[in-house]
Formats: sequence, structure tokens, C-alpha cells
Amino acid sequence: GFLSSDIGDFPSLEKLLLTDNRMQGSIPSEIDKLSSLKDLLLSYNSFTGSITYLPMVLDSLELQSNRLKGDVTFEASNKIGPFVSDCGSPSWFKNVLICVECTQCCN
Repeated sequence: GFLSSDIGDFPSLEKLLLTDNRMQGSIPSEIDKLSSLKDLLLSYNSFTGSITYLPMVLDSLELQSNRLKGDVTFEASNKIGPFVSDCGSPSWFKNVLICVECTQCCN
């Protein structure tokens, strides 16, 4: 399935747990409207594209085992908890996230 841009219509959502759900396509930019979001767990899917800005304060973020790429940038005040991702190692990986904030790299 796909993650609809309608996800932004739920600003009170605190947990978005879509791990291992055969999701694909891009993660809609409307995700930045989830101002109450604490846990964003999207690992083990086939999401593509990039997440370039996460304005919310997260307790946990899991993005590993997708096809995401680019830099992940957090709001300056964002105090992120565990952040698990595919972080550019090995260097021959084509699509990787560049994340200074990662607490665990999975490749």
C-alpha cells in the first residue's frame, strides 16, 4: 500500500507504526503536520525518496530497510530518542540516508 497525504489530517496522532507492512512510494511531506507524533516506525517497507526535514520531537524513529536517500535534518530543538536507519555503510550502497543523529546503523 501507500501512505496517503491525508496522514496530515491527524495532527493529534502520537504513534505511526507501519513496520513491515509492504508499504511503498514516497513518505508524504504532510507528515510534518503531525505535531504530536512521538514514534515514527517505518522500517522494513519499500518507501522511496527522502525525508529532508522532521519538525516534530520524536521519542523514536526507525527508517531502516527502505529505499530512502538523502540527508535527514531535524528541527534544532528536536531531542530525538533512538534513531535506527541505513546510514551509508558500506560506501557502495546507492540509496542511503545521511544522518548525523543515528543511534544505530543497519547496513
